[in-house]
Amino acid sequence: MDPISDILSHLDFAGMLYFSTEFSGDWGVRVPAYENVVRFHLVLRGECHVRIEGNNATNHIRQGDFLMIPHGAQHDLLAHPNAATPELETVLSDAGYDGKGQLIYKLRDDGAQTRLLCGHFSFSPQARRNHFLQSLPPFILARELPHEAAAWLAATLNMLATEANAPAPGNSIIVHHMTEVLFVQALRLWMQKEALPQGVLKAMGDPMIARALRALHDDPASPWTVESIARNAGMSRTVFADRFHNLTGTTPLKYLTGWRLEKARKLLQSGEQSVESAALSVGYQSTPASSRAFSKFYGFGPGQARKQDARDTRTIG
Repeated sequence: MDPISDILSHLDFAGMLYFSTEFSGDWGVRVPAYENVVRFHLVLRGECHVRIEGNNATNHIRQGDFLMIPHGAQHDLLAHPNAATPELETVLSDAGYDGKGQLIYKLRDDGAQTRLLCGHFSFSPQARRNHFLQSLPPFILARELPHEAAAWLAATLNMLATEANAPAPGNSIIVHHMTEVLFVQALRLWMQKEALPQGVLKAMGDPMIARALRALHDDPASPWTVESIARNAGMSRTVFADRFHNLTGTTPLKYLTGWRLEKARKLLQSGEQSVESAALSVGYQSTPASSRAFSKFYGFGPGQARKQDARDTRTIG
């Protein structure tokens, strides 16, 4: 399995579509911050501006653009940079939105309309320590998607909403896989046009480092050393270690430790393995050593991990 697929399979991703929107006039809305989610907005028609907390720039997005906010930061959606931005709850109340159908918020009947599909991907709270998630930038903007790609994304989001609102046999597995496909497709489109930040995605663009990452993900329990990982990459130890750190922001062994512990957490949360067997499965020969590393990494012990739900299922308002 390639590293990105392997990583996503351990994040417990789930998709939620809030609503499709129709805005007109000098509209604006402030979307609150929320943990453990990747917010997204797909522009179906028109245009708007986006201002993300902690980022000084105001992004102008247009029809066909797909915006993801990986760390769930507070952000403003605006008709123009100087528009007022009432809180989301105020907008929902003023629009008389009851949680069904389309959110229509008109400050004027004339003028251009902006239509958006808005929602989020949630992931396991414990996955915040994941190197992949930490390396994602404050926002990901796949600009001017081809008509076919925008239509495909919109259709996928609508299908996610249907599955979420009308549970049926096989619902959870359909939503799970559709969310992964949607997220990966958006990442692919973004990667084709943008300079990648330091992290796993950038490392996967380097053929030699990508070989090393695939080897680690294929067999994390192997007794890896920097030298043996470098051999898989076809590089000397020193050159490999330097390039790996420059691309990912961490060392090969720290990356391996994080991934082993992520796999151990997933095994423990499944309830199918004991603390000892989970430790052995990911390459630890000593259960106490595994427990110490786990507690240092996550802030709680492996025994507690077995009792936790795999996903925070709180409703986002």
